[in-house]
Amino acid sequence: MPQNEAEGRLNLYDDVTPLENTNKISVLVDAIRKKTKGADVREAIARGMEITYDDAAKSGNTDMEVVKSRDTYNTLPDRLDNISKNLDGKASTKWVESKLNAISSNAPKAVLSSLEEIQRTYPNGANGIVVASNTGKWYYFNEGDRHWKEGGVYQSRGLNVDEVTADNIDFTESIEQLLRDKIEGSVYLWNNTSIGTWASNGWLRFMPIPIKKGFKYYLSNIRGIFSFAISSDGGRLVKKFSETDDLVTTEYTPPEDCMLYVSSKPDETARVFNASLEDLKKANVDFSNLPDGYISLKIPKLTLDVKPEELSFVNVVKQLVDERTFKVGKAWSGSGNGTYDAPTWGTYPKLYMQAGVTYGLKNVRGVFTHYFDISGKKLKTFSTTDVLVNQDFTPEANGYILISRLTSDEPTKVIQGGNAQAHYLENLDFGSSAIASKVPFVMPDTSKVQFGSDITGIDTTQVTTINNLGYMSPIKKWDKSRGFIDTINVYVKDAGTYNFAIGNIDQNDLIVSPRVFQEQLAAGYNTLNIRGEDKEIFFGEQLFFESHDNRVYASKGERNLIQDAQHVTNNAGYSGKIMYETGQAIPFSYRVANESANEKVEVLKQKTDKIEPIVTELELFKKTPMITSPNGTKFRLLVDNNGNLSTASNIPSRVAVFGNSILSHPWLKGMGMAASAPDKDYFTLVKNYILSKNPSAVVERGNGADWESDPNNRRGTFDSKMKQSLGPDTDIVILQFGDNLNTDEKRKNLETDIPNLVNWIRTASPKALIYWVGIYYASPDFVERIKRICKPLGVTFVDIYQYSKDAKYKSEMGKVLRLPDGSNYTITNAGVASHPGDLGHRAIADEIIKNFLF
Repeated sequence: MPQNEAEGRLNLYDDVTPLENTNKISVLVDAIRKKTKGADVREAIARGMEITYDDAAKSGNTDMEVVKSRDTYNTLPDRLDNISKNLDGKASTKWVESKLNAISSNAPKAVLSSLEEIQRTYPNGANGIVVASNTGKWYYFNEGDRHWKEGGVYQSRGLNVDEVTADNIDFTESIEQLLRDKIEGSVYLWNNTSIGTWASNGWLRFMPIPIKKGFKYYLSNIRGIFSFAISSDGGRLVKKFSETDDLVTTEYTPPEDCMLYVSSKPDETARVFNASLEDLKKANVDFSNLPDGYISLKIPKLTLDVKPEELSFVNVVKQLVDERTFKVGKAWSGSGNGTYDAPTWGTYPKLYMQAGVTYGLKNVRGVFTHYFDISGKKLKTFSTTDVLVNQDFTPEANGYILISRLTSDEPTKVIQGGNAQAHYLENLDFGSSAIASKVPFVMPDTSKVQFGSDITGIDTTQVTTINNLGYMSPIKKWDKSRGFIDTINVYVKDAGTYNFAIGNIDQNDLIVSPRVFQEQLAAGYNTLNIRGEDKEIFFGEQLFFESHDNRVYASKGERNLIQDAQHVTNNAGYSGKIMYETGQAIPFSYRVANESANEKVEVLKQKTDKIEPIVTELELFKKTPMITSPNGTKFRLLVDNNGNLSTASNIPSRVAVFGNSILSHPWLKGMGMAASAPDKDYFTLVKNYILSKNPSAVVERGNGADWESDPNNRRGTFDSKMKQSLGPDTDIVILQFGDNLNTDEKRKNLETDIPNLVNWIRTASPKALIYWVGIYYASPDFVERIKRICKPLGVTFVDIYQYSKDAKYKSEMGKVLRLPDGSNYTITNAGVASHPGDLGHRAIADEIIKNFLF
């Protein structure tokens, strides 16, 4: 029974320690319940009764609850005084609740290097927690004692009972403007070991923000020289956004978790978004009306998170230059980050490029534009003279480009993917991007390109009269393979029939082989919608309008091209009115539409349909009657007008080539125009092929360009300049003519002049095979005209027209050519640049060679 007397109660009668000497009731009561020795229990009971009696005797009828409230203090006031002192150092319940809500529902207010930095930055506290990067702990401001207190190791943010935000749901995406709190009067500085600050009036810095590895951020209008990405431990510089004091707008993807330190000026509206520019555009972010705390939230459909850069079958096309970063008054010198003072020039900040990626440069001044590798070593200056450069550039090493241009130039553009890919972009604004397939999918392209300024109201501006005013055109050329004239806007004083022409401008500033059409115009303003007329325009061509009014107008800053009787070419062997640049406005503009998908497919079908008859005709051509000698050598069988038979070897011993500037030009010391070196022009390529078959063959570059330019003296040109290169033993004669047959005067007698030329050649070289190579600068109808003339004459026509319509076969502005004498020639003339480049010369040579019989 004794062991069960306290059944149901725990830990009774198990205290074997002696009873302590105390008057504390709680200790005595505990002893009564737990002491194992009866003497101790009885003593505790007795002492408790004595204390109770004593208290009652001293305090009379004092409530026993008050006596109990004294606890270990002698009197109740003593304990109350102590409680009051403790409360003075404590926050109110309301304050604690508000601070806990702030702490649990927000990410860190900031992340600073240390507690000391937190105390300096927020001496009067802050609404939220702040993390010290050197310890990884978070701190809150205790309003009671006005000090920052440690809250423990920061790992992740907490959630209130009913709080759900974009940050803690894994199926949402949010866009947030991250720069919030700012401190005026100082900027950030990196001192090679840690981040610090520097006092400076008129500047400000934002509280640092954490950025995550691999995430894309859009930084707008930050001062790059005082803005940094620093490693999370605060000990390493990951990126400095500029080496010079420039406004920087860029996308940035940190290679590791970092802290972002941004400096700015009060009126520059710096912004940092946790999204790319493309994402911001898709979210319709209004940059002109954006609160500091901007955040958007979207719950997307399930998608496959694959970056375009990771797909092997696409290229990313993107416009990389932000015009807002253009800084007037300097030009890059090419010596590191050095500049020249130049009030009419301006610079763009560093633009980083990747090795092996092609970038299209538009409107850069080559002489003050330079490429450096990552170490700062200059690898390229884009021109040795002051010319406007438009070209593709593929760096061989990772690095950056420093771009300069004149303030009067059109804004610079850099197209990731190359200039030929620019048509994929909806526009050429900064950040505009598209995905271009490496697989030739047929995609519709309905975009239209404007040429020239809006002519509305031009009749109310100041008029300048120019006698014998001829053709006029905006300066800009069509820069895609094929398009169609869509809309023409023109103002004329008098109604009537007016000429329009589509064509190129050559190195002599003459319009080459224009395709002329006519339109009826009413007096005043006219808008012609001619897309349905299929007026084709090809790469490098322009639309020209021939005025009857002899009038140009006050310009709003644009530049145009015009033609009049007072400006004619003085270049030897050429004649005609030149197109020259003017600062006057012209009453004419137009738009060009890209060819549609159906049109592209139709062109492909037409080319395919031609393959079989061409192959058949080629086989017949190759079946020219042959006689094989005992040693296996093949000879052509020839017959003269008297029926006499003779033979000639298929492999020539003597060849003469006559042509225009594509064959040879004095500006290039006799080299083919726009080839990059003597061994790159089509003549040398054809010659080398012939020599590979017969090393002793003589291949002569003849002189006959005046046959085109001087139509009234074609017999004189043949006798004085061509005949000397011909002889009875000449096996092949190549005529590369037609490009400069660009006026009615030069074209009117071709049906007799070409047969005459062929007869003169055959009289001098009766066994020669004759090839007519053409025509690079021409219209399709003119090419067909020359083909028709050649066919009954037994002249093989080598068609090269297609290569003039594709940009990749042309040369480019700023290209440096190596001449036969070892000197260099830089292309600064758009007419020269429109000639075949190395790829074009190679294509011409291949077309000639595949028509040979050997």
